[in-house]
Amino acid sequence: MRVSATLGAMVMLVATATTLAAPGTAHAAVTGLVRVDQAGFLPADTKQAYLMTSGAVSGETFAVVSSSGSTVLTGNVGSTSRGSWNSGYPDVYPMDFSGLSAAGTYHIQVSGAVTASSPSFAVESADSLFGKLVSDGVSFFQAHRDGQDVIAGPLNRQASHLNDTAANVYAIPRF
Repeated sequence: MRVSATLGAMVMLVATATTLAAPGTAHAAVTGLVRVDQAGFLPADTKQAYLMTSGAVSGETFAVVSSSGSTVLTGNVGSTSRGSWNSGYPDVYPMDFSGLSAAGTYHIQVSGAVTASSPSFAVESADSLFGKLVSDGVSFFQAHRDGQDVIAGPLNRQASHLNDTAANVYAIPRF
């Protein structure tokens, strides 16, 4: 009877240990995203991207890859987190790739305990990078202009708010 009770206790202990070590109970793998300025960079700019991770990491490396698939620059991900992006990404690590100065389209790939890849970005002249952005900004503000001198533009705007200069100022209410 004693042998049977001891044997039963040993079977229970082994079953409990097996359950505790079962697959699926391990911690979730660290995941990551790479964020980079998608407007692009000038050749002589300081260039920085960020690895956002779901947990602390160390020893990651990165590669800047051209649109043809060639690695043009490698480096180490910063070893100290800059803090939290949000609750999903409590660690943010800098990656400096200022050594990249050749014009082209690139993306960044991170390797190590976490793997991640950035969206594509360009290294170009100021006219190439910002010309369309500035033009779009000017168009936006012209389309939303008020007063006598509106620009009709794609919205076919008409003069508006013509009496604003004669508007009465209201007394500040007392609370």
